[in-house]
Amino acid sequence: MDSSEPTVPADAVTGDEATSIGVHEILSAAGAGAVGQATMVPFFVAAYLLGATSPASFTGLAELFGLSASSQWALPLGIALFFAGGTVTLPVLFVSLAEFLPPERDMGLRGVSFAVIVWTGFVIAFSTGQTGWTLVLYGALSLAAHVTYGYTLGALYDRFADAPRYDV
Repeated sequence: MDSSEPTVPADAVTGDEATSIGVHEILSAAGAGAVGQATMVPFFVAAYLLGATSPASFTGLAELFGLSASSQWALPLGIALFFAGGTVTLPVLFVSLAEFLPPERDMGLRGVSFAVIVWTGFVIAFSTGQTGWTLVLYGALSLAAHVTYGYTLGALYDRFADAPRYDV
């Protein structure tokens, strides 16, 4: 074998198989996203109990659907929308980007990379005017929640999906 020829890793997917993200992969990602969402709950509960966040951050999601933030349904709808986004929307985005995220060696750590990117939007969008140490606590707990979500998403997706490996 000529040393100038490129080598293809044994687990690399080539041809038509390389673009095959099917129902199995999407369902695996959704399941991983649901479990990942569960790992976030203790951090959000701690943030609430310590005064670093409030339910108002979730009721804002309900306002996107025309429901008043003071409605009795605003908080349940906001939480449901947050859960749906973390169970369906973000995992599908992760599936499409995972192979291009660092580090190469571990899909769980790729999930962390993905979640930290998502966290940068979350920390701004879900802020409720925190300042000082409350802001620091909000940032730290929400980042920890996203790191656990990302690792869980990536590790479970890697375990249960037939994730394509691209030769880039």
